[in-house]
Amino acid sequence: MNKSRKTLIFMLILLAVAAAAVIYWFMQHSDRIQAEGKWALTSGDTGCFTGIRFMNNPAASGGAVSIEATSGSLVQMSYGSYEYDGDNQILITLANSDVPAFPVTLGRNGNELSATFKLKDEEAVCSYTLNVFK
Repeated sequence: MNKSRKTLIFMLILLAVAAAAVIYWFMQHSDRIQAEGKWALTSGDTGCFTGIRFMNNPAASGGAVSIEATSGSLVQMSYGSYEYDGDNQILITLANSDVPAFPVTLGRNGNELSATFKLKDEEAVCSYTLNVFK
């Protein structure tokens, strides 16, 4: 077998492996709720955050998150990271807060996001709308 034929076979095998890896990655991520975006609170319990922003990191199973909590005229911002823990659940870890990592169960219908989480022994059920800038 000549050298050019071996190179062609090697390249075809390499291409097949890469295609299989892409298909596997897509199958793992296709059922996940896409939470990326900036979300504003529309309704919910008193423990709901007034705003949440999810920023996707394609190289990881999640990305960055920033959370806004408003009490009167006081606004507290927290930031950190999130990772998927199933198709409709994420785990949020805040970097500038002493709050331990907490799971959030998500549901999305178009530009509406529902989030249920337990923080400080209180469960909150919240509804958010995607902020769309035109």
